[in-house]
Amino acid sequence: MRVAVISAYYKEPLHVLRRCHESVLAQQGDVTHFIVADGFPAADVDSWDNVVHIKIPNHADFGDTPRGVGAACAAANGFDAICFLDADNWYEPNHVETMHTIAEITGAHVVTAARTIFATDGRMLGICKESNGVDFNDTNCYFLTRTAFPACAA
Repeated sequence: MRVAVISAYYKEPLHVLRRCHESVLAQQGDVTHFIVADGFPAADVDSWDNVVHIKIPNHADFGDTPRGVGAACAAANGFDAICFLDADNWYEPNHVETMHTIAEITGAHVVTAARTIFATDGRMLGICKESNGVDFNDTNCYFLTRTAFPACAA
């Protein structure tokens, strides 16, 4: 299964983008990182491994347009699943594999995950009780299979 991880970014520092990207590189399977610049592209990203760097004008919509553009590009390029990852966040090493396995076992077209909250110094504060996958789901916690791609337009 080819999985696209879509990360919109605005003016995040390069070390923050690098941490995000390295967490995607650490994923198992056929995973490609689509990093979408929302008006302020970082030239260094062009040279990173396993990345599709898309540059669009700023839309001032909190990353919605860049996520949509990234998702549309992934769908048009034949990816089987889409995940989203905010540029200032990261995935645990088995995140995508776990989501993929759950989708295969259950036949679900959309899989959601819990969100873990960290302090700025790196300390884990705990699991977020608001992002429970039913009442609310954080953007970083979605895994959508091709059948669910039309939801990305919303």
